[in-house]
Amino acid sequence: MTTRIKVWLLVLLLLTFFCALWLQKVEVPKTENLYRVKFIDKSGYINQAYELVVQPKFYDARLFTSANKAPVKVNGKWGFINLKGEVSIPPQYDMVGESLRINEIPETKEDDLYRVPSSSFSSGLVGVKLNGKWGFIDETGQLVIPYQFDKVQQFSDGIANASINNLWGAINRQGNWIVSPVNKYPHPINFFQGIAKINIDTLDKIGQRTNSLNLYYFDKSGQLISVNYPPSVAREFQEGLAIIEQNLWQKPDFPPVVATSEYGFISSNGLKCGFQDEQGKVVIKPQFDGCQSFSHSLAAVRVQDKWGYIDKTGFFVVSPQFDYADSLVEERGLIIKDGKIGFINEAGKVVIKPQYFPSAESGYIGESKDLLNSFKEYAHQLEPSSKNIVRHRFSHGLATVATDGKCGYIDKQGKLAIKPQFSACSPFDSYGIAQVRQNTNTSAGSWLQPLYINSKGETFPQYITHKLISKMYPTQVKLLIAFMACLLWVIAISCHEFGHAIVAYWGGDTSVKDKGYLSFNPSRYFHPLHSFILPVIFFFIAGGIPLPGAAVYIEFEKIRNRFWITATAAAGPIASILFGLLLVPVYHLSLKYNFPYWLTAFLAFFISLQFLMAFLNLMPIPPLDGYKMLEKWLPYRLQDRNGIASLIGLIVVFIIPLFIPIIVFPILVLTGILAAISGISPDPAWVGWNLFDRWYAVLVILISCFVYFILKPALVFQLLGLIFEDYRPHIALQNYNRALRLEPNNTWSWECKASTLRKLGIYEEAIPAYNRAIELGSYNRYTRRCLIDLLGRYEWYEEKIEAQIKAVDEYIQSNPSDAWGWERKIYILQKQGCYEEALLISEQAIQQTRGKDGTIWRNKGFILRELERYEEALNCYNKAIEMNSNQVWQWCDKIMILRLLGREDEVWDTCQKAVKFKKKESVKSIWLEAAWILKISGYYGQALKAYNKVIEIAPNNTQAWQGKIDILEQLELYEEAQQARAKYDTLSVRL
Repeated sequence: MTTRIKVWLLVLLLLTFFCALWLQKVEVPKTENLYRVKFIDKSGYINQAYELVVQPKFYDARLFTSANKAPVKVNGKWGFINLKGEVSIPPQYDMVGESLRINEIPETKEDDLYRVPSSSFSSGLVGVKLNGKWGFIDETGQLVIPYQFDKVQQFSDGIANASINNLWGAINRQGNWIVSPVNKYPHPINFFQGIAKINIDTLDKIGQRTNSLNLYYFDKSGQLISVNYPPSVAREFQEGLAIIEQNLWQKPDFPPVVATSEYGFISSNGLKCGFQDEQGKVVIKPQFDGCQSFSHSLAAVRVQDKWGYIDKTGFFVVSPQFDYADSLVEERGLIIKDGKIGFINEAGKVVIKPQYFPSAESGYIGESKDLLNSFKEYAHQLEPSSKNIVRHRFSHGLATVATDGKCGYIDKQGKLAIKPQFSACSPFDSYGIAQVRQNTNTSAGSWLQPLYINSKGETFPQYITHKLISKMYPTQVKLLIAFMACLLWVIAISCHEFGHAIVAYWGGDTSVKDKGYLSFNPSRYFHPLHSFILPVIFFFIAGGIPLPGAAVYIEFEKIRNRFWITATAAAGPIASILFGLLLVPVYHLSLKYNFPYWLTAFLAFFISLQFLMAFLNLMPIPPLDGYKMLEKWLPYRLQDRNGIASLIGLIVVFIIPLFIPIIVFPILVLTGILAAISGISPDPAWVGWNLFDRWYAVLVILISCFVYFILKPALVFQLLGLIFEDYRPHIALQNYNRALRLEPNNTWSWECKASTLRKLGIYEEAIPAYNRAIELGSYNRYTRRCLIDLLGRYEWYEEKIEAQIKAVDEYIQSNPSDAWGWERKIYILQKQGCYEEALLISEQAIQQTRGKDGTIWRNKGFILRELERYEEALNCYNKAIEMNSNQVWQWCDKIMILRLLGREDEVWDTCQKAVKFKKKESVKSIWLEAAWILKISGYYGQALKAYNKVIEIAPNNTQAWQGKIDILEQLELYEEAQQARAKYDTLSVRL
């Protein structure tokens, strides 16, 4: 494999690694709703986690509606996007929403963020205007009601107002007229209790409205119920009851009628309200001066100027005492007294006393005073659906209140959840986000900054800046951006240097081919000074951009003339510009398909950076390419022959602009012009600059080191493998494979690879790796042992027994005096039950090792014991102990064989000889073995002493205590046995 391929494979590997690192980030809360933000003159959307989901690219945008769609304006046309930022209904309409609100939907202003958007879908439809006419589309963008109206209002419960020739009527969802267009003035259609009252004006002969008025009552199906007189039975009920009203000025036997407004009778003299059930029966007779619908089994009613609450029997749960009382929302009902607000619960208990002031909506001067006056002096005129009431209801468990001229939020117990600190507050939506305004002082003066706020009190501006966008992304994204910048810069600088080299080659300098410069391989152009040292030094001294440099060494004297020299010098900056232009289509694709904004911003930044560096390199200052283009055209005395001018030029280019930025202004202008021609907006480029964390650019050093390692011998990868082998064996394996590709016959690499494969459990590949290592280095006994151990694994035993025997025989053949190989062969034969053959091998082993290996003697003793040749076995165990008396199991084996010989009386003496062990654990094992043999042999006294020896060494050994109990009971020492059992029980419980 060529070096070039290896370098690019490494680049891809590193890119994959960091992409994976970025993907393994903390899980982001699910996007349930999006919120509009403004960035310069464009609008985008963030989610409730304050992460940018839809990049700022729309000239205008509105809030998302219940249909999970938001209207956006692109190139002067309106369309809709979904929660993913994808265009669900293409921009094609002149206007959307309705035509009778704030001059036919003006351009978005600050206050629009606080209004319910008129461009929302209602009853599944939204008004759209095209070529001067209005129609309605559904949520798929299908035109449901054709373009035919001059003006429209949004649907309300299946009915909308529409105008033709300056006459207004009402239509249903099919576009059919419920009320023909006869009205000159529109009247909002609002359903209450399933009934809508529509006022139809009577016009005189010249088209002017007269004093007479016709009232039409419709249900939600568009069916006309009655004319001029309300119906007697409601169509919809709240908790089984509906509000009715009765005019006391009428005859006493005149029946009550259904209220068509929750507040229409509040200011009307002579009207009393009550309630009827679903059968139309009056259950609470009209007796109140004002009524609101039931909620949580309570209804707010007014008696004269005071409000209270009744239950469904008409009994006052809370006597009339408040200036205003509201229906219960989220188990809390708003109450107002003396201009202050409080709340009751569903039991009618005042849980939050009226102690807070109402909060402002916009925060402008004078609003708070007017609002307080309205709540204190004119509370009886407040309407349940008014924005001042709705804004103070509980939503998402919080309600907005004000103290000392600042608003905040309280919880349902009345405690301040978010302390008052804002000039204006709105209620929370169902996703836990509210909008507030905060007085902010800037160099240009103070202003009311609109913010989003969550239930934890965390805020985020609705108007964002370049730096603020960079804070909207986690560290992983910034790390990925920095690394992508480094990788792309490596590619870009390779193209730059290749441009120099190829033109120089065409111009006559054929040496560039011999030097390997006619390649895009970055390692051909990197130089320690330009690539690593200078960028790092410049970054620590002056800040700058710590990106690697490169160089190509051209023999200009071989180039045929000055024109080719100029072309060679110009080729680098031109290649940089071309590389930037190659990325321009990717940038536009990211805009078209709504790639993550950080990626779009990074592309804009990097493309602009390429243009900037190209123009900077074209400056006629040594040692830049711009000077090289002119050098051969200058008088000889002005040419930089000794390099002094280049050093001065570096100071001029990199140091002076830090103190006199105006010097680079022409370069910035040229960069901006080329970027604008390419369609690169400056805003995302600035965002990309802020997202590019220069400290993360130390990755350049890592990349340089990796590339450096690639060009070094196998030792580099062997060392890397050793570093990772214990805790990242798969990475170690990759490095050993690279080392073997460089030096296929390196014994150590094969050994390390085999060992790593064994750790990874890849045994089938480990065996040939060990064999290859043995083939290359047959002298290495450790490698042979590892292979034999691997072949001897239990799960491989039957399958690999022949290979194991062969490997052992080869080991013995190459190392005849090494006891390890003989021991291994004896063990294999024992496992197969070939004791006679194993005995012969053990004798050969003793002969080859001159009888100096205790393990072989012990193995021979084991074989003889299996053959029931106990006396000979005892002699072998004695030999083993003689060779190595510190092996505890040799003593245990001797004790066992003494029992088989019936010489239990010698067990105690044998144990006495073994107590010289320094390790208590070894001594304990010997005494336990001896105690057990003595016990089963009937030597209870000596067995008891042996167990006491064990307890003396290990007081908490339950096996010794149990054995002691058994012996004491055999000796009928019951009192001592009972004491021992108590100790045993205590230890058992503790364990």
